[in-house]
Amino acid sequence: MWAWWPAMGWGIGIISHGLSAFEVLNFFGPEWEKKQIEKRLGRKL
Repeated sequence: MWAWWPAMGWGIGIISHGLSAFEVLNFFGPEWEKKQIEKRLGRKL
């Protein structure tokens, strides 16, 4: 039974990587990056 916990951890990691690689869930996309740069610079690009 203990092997289920590492398998679930790996499964979650693989699923999140797959969603990110195929841009299904794109939390940190180009728009996010641009907003972060503008926030750091304090002005619009």
